[in-house]
Amino acid sequence: MPIKSDPGHVGRAWISPAGPVVAGQLGTWTVTYEVGAYGYDERARLKIAWRFASDWGTPQIKDPRGRNYTTIRLETRCPTAVADLAVEPRGQVRPWFKTLVASVADGSLYPGDRIHVTIGDTTGGGDGSRAQTFRERGCEWRIFVDPFGTELYTALEVSPRLDVVGGALHRLVVVAPTTVRPGEPFDALVKAEDLWGNPCERFEGEVAVEAVGAAVPGLPRAVRWRSGEVAVARLAGLRVTGGETRLRVSGPGPAAESNLIRALAPGEAKTFWGDLHGQTRATVGTGTIEEYFAFGRDVALLDMMCHQANDFQITEDE
Repeated sequence: MPIKSDPGHVGRAWISPAGPVVAGQLGTWTVTYEVGAYGYDERARLKIAWRFASDWGTPQIKDPRGRNYTTIRLETRCPTAVADLAVEPRGQVRPWFKTLVASVADGSLYPGDRIHVTIGDTTGGGDGSRAQTFRERGCEWRIFVDPFGTELYTALEVSPRLDVVGGALHRLVVVAPTTVRPGEPFDALVKAEDLWGNPCERFEGEVAVEAVGAAVPGLPRAVRWRSGEVAVARLAGLRVTGGETRLRVSGPGPAAESNLIRALAPGEAKTFWGDLHGQTRATVGTGTIEEYFAFGRDVALLDMMCHQANDFQITEDE
C-alpha cells in the first residue's frame, strides 16, 4: 500500500532565511526537516534536490574553509542516533538530479525530531554558498523522504522555495529591431542588468535616451526605475522615416548603444529574431511556460519563440 504523503505522516520541511535571494550572492541557508508520524528508521534517507538546470554552488562536505561547505545536525530524543551527509550528483529522477542525502545510523528518529542541513556553513571560515545566477520565482529545493529505509522515496507535498531576484546595476543595455519599415511604429527596450545579465531589481535611477543617426520620433528623453521593480522599459510607438540610427542610453555607469536600426527599402524583406529551443520547469528547465514566453516578449524583444519540451515528460495540460 502506498505510504501517505501528507505532512502529518511523512513530515514537513522549510528553509531559513526564506526571503528573496539576489542572484549570485553568497549566503547561508538551512533546510530543516521535521519527522512526521511515520518516524524515521535507522538507515532511512532524506534527499534535498535541485533542478538539473540550476547553477547554485555545488555543496561540499570536506573543507570547512571552502565555499559551499555543507553540514548536518540532528535535533532528536534518541541519544544514540548520528547523522551522515553525502552529495549525489545524479541522486534522483530527472530533473531533480543534484541532491544532498541525509542518512541516520545507530538509532531512529521520533515524530517531531528534526534534521538541519546548513548549506554555505561559515562557522569553519568559509564564505558561504553562491546562489544561482539567474532570476527565478519559486526556486524549489524539493524534499524526498524514505522514512522506512526502503529506497522508495516520497516527495513532500510542500517543499521549500525561494525567490531569486536581480541585483544591482552592472551595465545598461538597449535592444531594438534590426530592420523597420519607414514610418511604421516599432518598439525598443532599455534594460539595467546586474553582473549576471539579469534585469536589475535592486537599482533606482534615471537614464537618458537619445538617437544617434536618423531621428526617431516618439523617443522619450529618459526612463526611470525604482528599487524593487524589474528594470526593463519598453519604448513603444517609435518611428524611423529613413536611413540608419542607433539608440543610446547614458546615466549611472558606462553609456550603451543599441544594435543598428535600418529603414528598409521598398520591397526589401524584414529581419525577425527568435528562440526556437527553450525549456521550462515542465521538463528540465526552470520557470513556467508563461514566464518563458513573457521573458522573450518583454525582456529579450523577440519576434517568435518555441517551447521545445520533451514529449516523454510534458503533460497534456502543458
